[in-house]
Amino acid sequence: SITFTANDLTLRFTVYDGDLTLPVEYKGAQPDMFRDEAQVLVEGKYGEDGLFRATKLLLKWPAKYEAAATQTATR
Repeated sequence: SITFTANDLTLRFTVYDGDLTLPVEYKGAQPDMFRDEAQVLVEGKYGEDGLFRATKLLLKWPAKYEAAATQTATR
């Protein structure tokens, strides 16, 4: 699940890769397209407490948006 605290811009979520899980905390605005089961790339540091503190958060765009962006750019 995803939790976002607006007063301090803290986004918390868990990344899953097979049987592995990684709790993540990100400080910043929540991306508009960020939803459960979104594919995400995080960059940051893993803490001794088991929490990954992300400094960058990148979302993978669905192919339907990539195709629409390409069509718009070629017009």
